[in-house]
Amino acid sequence: MIAYIESSPYKVLAFCIIFLLGGLVFLLWARKPQKLFFALVFYIPLSFKTGFGSLSLYFVIFFYLWVLVFTPPRLKTDTLQLFERLLLSLLVIASALSLISSPNFFYYHLGKIRMSHDLLSVITMFSNFAIYHLARIFLKTKRDFLTLFKIMVTSGSIASIAGYLQTINPDKLYFFKYTVISTSERWVNRIAATMPGYEFLAEYTAILILMSMVLFLTTKKYTLRVLSLSALANFVLIMTLTQVRGIYVATALALIYLMLLLFLVGRFGSVIKIAVSSVFMLIVLITSILVIDHVRPETDFMGRFEKLKAVDIKKGELDTRSSVLSTAQQAFDQMSAYELVFGSGHKYLLPEGSLKGSWPHCLYLSYPIRDGMFGLALLLLFLAMAYKRSLYGIIARKKLPEHTLYLIAVGLHLAFMIVLIDEIKIEFIRVDRSQNIIWLLWGTIMAYAVYLRKLVRGSNAAPEKMTPASGFQHRNVYAH
Repeated sequence: MIAYIESSPYKVLAFCIIFLLGGLVFLLWARKPQKLFFALVFYIPLSFKTGFGSLSLYFVIFFYLWVLVFTPPRLKTDTLQLFERLLLSLLVIASALSLISSPNFFYYHLGKIRMSHDLLSVITMFSNFAIYHLARIFLKTKRDFLTLFKIMVTSGSIASIAGYLQTINPDKLYFFKYTVISTSERWVNRIAATMPGYEFLAEYTAILILMSMVLFLTTKKYTLRVLSLSALANFVLIMTLTQVRGIYVATALALIYLMLLLFLVGRFGSVIKIAVSSVFMLIVLITSILVIDHVRPETDFMGRFEKLKAVDIKKGELDTRSSVLSTAQQAFDQMSAYELVFGSGHKYLLPEGSLKGSWPHCLYLSYPIRDGMFGLALLLLFLAMAYKRSLYGIIARKKLPEHTLYLIAVGLHLAFMIVLIDEIKIEFIRVDRSQNIIWLLWGTIMAYAVYLRKLVRGSNAAPEKMTPASGFQHRNVYAH
């Protein structure tokens, strides 16, 4: 049976080692579930890939169910509001409904058993719900959010090693060959590291850059400041090596939006600081692009920016996007009434499908193809709710007890907007790993809004300690 699932004995051995290490960590920290949550977050971008999805997908689900059943009830109280829980549950159901029009579960590929994208997307959506709820459960204090940033920056830095190895030789990834989702000769020119493609690596890296900046600005420890600045430089270099123009455009638009927002709420000092920082970062990015183009002859990132002159203003698209965007229209034309409402799974999205479809390179087109207009409406409703809550830390700045809380709020809101804009030209729903990361970000944003509201309303005795009225205190809740 193992031969059908994975023929490489080295990978089977690696799987066994990962499961043993995971089991050891679980046994050591079984009474400290928050540490297990952080360990899980660390593992997501480094997760082994299989024909049944990333291992982290199932680790998330197992840990979530374990938390619901075996941890103290007071740990899980006051996390998801009724409307929020209903909305997320409906998103999972919308994903499952697409299986009716595309009832594929397993198939053989090159002599191995593989799970269909349609079934995997349903499992992934439940995993997304799980990682989102876990973030709401375990992120309760300022220290928790900064710890999450440190964990994500650290694991992202390790995963970036795969990107550097890809620039040398995609076949020489060593340990990372088990974590890299897709291998291709093109990764020599445009790296993807452990992400599904260079577009999402760029988006993921933009999130990590913001987290690194927040850590740099909020710590007084010299060592941590140096490490944060080093991680920031690393992620800037990784983003440059992806040669993705869209992430720069999305970031620029998000920064312009943020400055307008801060201007409207009267944060004039913040507008000036962001403007100056943006100019500095622009100089750094242009310098890195020019240096990499000079050092690596096979790279022509600046030339890719020059191609933006070919944009058709009336159509609003590049020649490289016109063909894939048209596939969305072709898919909608072929979809039945049921599929238009409840989705058609992946049969119009994958090139190996019977209909020879393709991803439209736009989340807001891909989502209704996969999960229907019902699924898209639910997603947009959730995003509207998340956007409103992410604004709280910025609007209520004067009510916050310390400046660090404001910086975290700005960083999370900017990350949210970059993803929102960047998804116009790419879709994170292609692979389970990228979905877990984005839903973790959204869960963090929602958890932080709840935390700030409690601070402002005075339900917390101090930023780092919950009141007895809330059911537990940060220092001893995980000891039970």
